[in-house]
Amino acid sequence: MDEPKAYQWAFDGSPADVNPHGFMFSVGIYQWIPKTSGKGLKKSKTIRVQGYVMEAARAFEKAAELCKLFNEKDVRAQKPPKWLQKQYSVPKPANLVLEPLDQWAKKLGQPSEPGVYLERFSNDLPGNKVRAVRLKVMERKLIPQGFIKAEGGTYVREQNDQIHLIDFQPNRWGHDYTINIGFHYTFMPGFWRAALGRIREFRELDCAIHDRLHHIVMGRDIWFKYGHDVTTLEAVFEKNANTCLSVFDEQSDRWIDPRCWLDDSFADIKKWRVESILLFQCCIALHLKMQSKAEQLLTELRKTFLHPAEQHAEHYRRDFNRILGQVTGDRKFRI
Repeated sequence: MDEPKAYQWAFDGSPADVNPHGFMFSVGIYQWIPKTSGKGLKKSKTIRVQGYVMEAARAFEKAAELCKLFNEKDVRAQKPPKWLQKQYSVPKPANLVLEPLDQWAKKLGQPSEPGVYLERFSNDLPGNKVRAVRLKVMERKLIPQGFIKAEGGTYVREQNDQIHLIDFQPNRWGHDYTINIGFHYTFMPGFWRAALGRIREFRELDCAIHDRLHHIVMGRDIWFKYGHDVTTLEAVFEKNANTCLSVFDEQSDRWIDPRCWLDDSFADIKKWRVESILLFQCCIALHLKMQSKAEQLLTELRKTFLHPAEQHAEHYRRDFNRILGQVTGDRKFRI
């Protein structure tokens, strides 16, 4: 081993030194700095490179790459530049699946262990490949139908004074996805954060009416596997898009006149998940200038803030004032 030089960055070890029975490990990068006595060198505090045992070489390659960069830029550990991180990492191996162990513990009725993972291997398509397939299919199926691409896996369009939303929601741990759909009217702002008229800002929670697609179609939730074949996944995405479009075609005709929602016997109020039915009905009545009905609904809405169990009453009041104010055009509107 060459004699270290002052301010040289280095690391110790090699892939052969890594415990093969482990899961993750780290490589420490350090700088040789002069001792205060002036005699010899010592190691600085380390910067860690997190890696996976099954691909240990990648962590050491990353460590070597960083050492070369730090040496070229004359980085000093005692006066680090702002861009220097305390920790670096390499990407998770494509076929490694991490499942939180506490989820399995709960199923088995055992004490949970948050932060502990069970690793297994899978040949499923990686998330970036699935996203590319979805974008390709929806460009062909949804964009010609008036949808625009919004944030994440969300697509949204305006049609017949309605807002239609489709959201492809991936599992937090990858390997499968589900689909949420939402309806809203263009004369009211989003119920979460989207402002009036800003359709690209819409998310599922902005929609007054939203649910899992297959809760509506089949009465139960369905998650679709990524699988390992691109052609098969394309066909699944195409079927998903066709199902969404058929639901919108059927429901948009039923809901083209918003007055239907002011009838409490309207079956869809119970069938669909309607976010704050009183607020939704108030928006409709105010928009249609049905003053008597609007006052009746506002009275009922005010009562919800007086309930002793409602801990977030003031938060909801402010949010409802914002929404109703945009519907009426009166920014000073107060419930």
